[in-house]
Amino acid sequence: MLSVVLVEHPTTVRRALRQSLHAQAGLLVVGEAGTVARGLRLAERLKPDVVLLDAEMTDVDLPQTIEAFRVHVPSSTLLVITLEPDRLTSAVHTDGAITPVGKVGGSEALLAALRQLAKQQS
Repeated sequence: MLSVVLVEHPTTVRRALRQSLHAQAGLLVVGEAGTVARGLRLAERLKPDVVLLDAEMTDVDLPQTIEAFRVHVPSSTLLVITLEPDRLTSAVHTDGAITPVGKVGGSEALLAALRQLAKQQS
């Protein structure tokens, strides 16, 4: 079972992500946060396998946020979700997260990335 913490600002998007993930076998959303600070505290406490981080959050400086998660929750994989994955690719790779996953066009890319992470853990 792959444990996930969602760090996504819009409540409606966070709910949709949670519902989509709950419908998948092998995935368990263990926490949700609408701010980076709360998400970091949750991840530190819950130590999930994966943190889904919304790159467009208004309280985010993405490189600093990625570094904070790497330092405080090194055992969690950080998966950056974004409306513009092509724009973030080099910055996100440089800062140690895996390839950004787009929010547009459904959740197939996100689910595929999570399935791949689950396989790596098995």
